[in-house]
Amino acid sequence: MSTLAGSAASPANGFAPFAEAIRAQIGENIHRCWQCVKCTSGCPLAEQFDLAPNQVMRALQLNDASVLESRAIWLCASCHTCATRCPRDIDVTSVMDALRIEARRRGVRPAIPEIHAFNSIFMRLAGFFGRVPEALLMGVFNLARGKLFRDAGLGWQLLRRGRLKLVPAFVHPGRSPTPVANGANKVGYFPGCASEGSAFEYDRTARAAALVATMCPMCHMNLDARQPRLALESDIPVLHATQLMVLAFGAGERAALLGTAIIDPRPVLKTKRLLD
Repeated sequence: MSTLAGSAASPANGFAPFAEAIRAQIGENIHRCWQCVKCTSGCPLAEQFDLAPNQVMRALQLNDASVLESRAIWLCASCHTCATRCPRDIDVTSVMDALRIEARRRGVRPAIPEIHAFNSIFMRLAGFFGRVPEALLMGVFNLARGKLFRDAGLGWQLLRRGRLKLVPAFVHPGRSPTPVANGANKVGYFPGCASEGSAFEYDRTARAAALVATMCPMCHMNLDARQPRLALESDIPVLHATQLMVLAFGAGERAALLGTAIIDPRPVLKTKRLLD
């Protein structure tokens, strides 16, 4: 891979080195990557990339600006598998996101224009309505591609079943996270993701809870495994919401796989009389 001297992506045009730009955006040090390839071996889309995740990281270390023209940064699904597997705790997912932002800032044409268009429309609608109206999103996206009626058949099926709304609704601004008050039978619900920001939200909302439940499998795994870094006074068991559902249906702790948790939730559940 060679640097495209003279192009908008070239560092010779006055842009900061990637290491500095990424550290300024998301606080990650790309030089901590030691090329163990765990990110690539776990990536579900690596076979579709022109550059594997570890190759993207190496290109950044070499300040190779042609990485901004790769398909990989646009095909990344932000599943956080790479970030979770990284033994150096580098948030590779956020690095990919930062590269998309950097590509737009430097005027580099997206390698997959459709994904860039979809992202832009999605973010504008979310900023305007406070949520994303699906019908409007796909209508605007298909109009931008010159294929307005491309998903009309599917849209009609969803509309008939009441799963699609034609009239978008506004959402009121969400409240800031507030600490959970001490008390009996408190369960903290964690809605976030497995990035660096999760520790802050977790600390704000769940420090006083007896147990935390989350809907995200990745958050479940990360919060269960990474609690020592949060310096909590005591460990807080973390359950996936489906585990609570299994217990509610009376299937028992074995069916709920409670024994697989790093922080055993059974003592807390027994004190709350959710287990025999």
